[in-house]
Amino acid sequence: RLRPGVLRALDDPNALQHYFVFDMHGVNMGVMSAYGFDGAAEILRTSADVKSSGVYLLRNRFTGEMQKVRVIK
Repeated sequence: RLRPGVLRALDDPNALQHYFVFDMHGVNMGVMSAYGFDGAAEILRTSADVKSSGVYLLRNRFTGEMQKVRVIK
């Protein structure tokens, strides 16, 4: 059972949230934490862990919402 504060945090794009990162082949590359999709996309674009250009998927760990991120190296 979720507490009211937890639901508010899940709906707040400025709250710290966790995202699964997938490449376009569906391979799970790991989990990252960021403040909203915009923050997660920026971290992904500037990360040294992402070695190649391409499109990556971010999926919110709690809501399941997904977003594509284009990375150019």
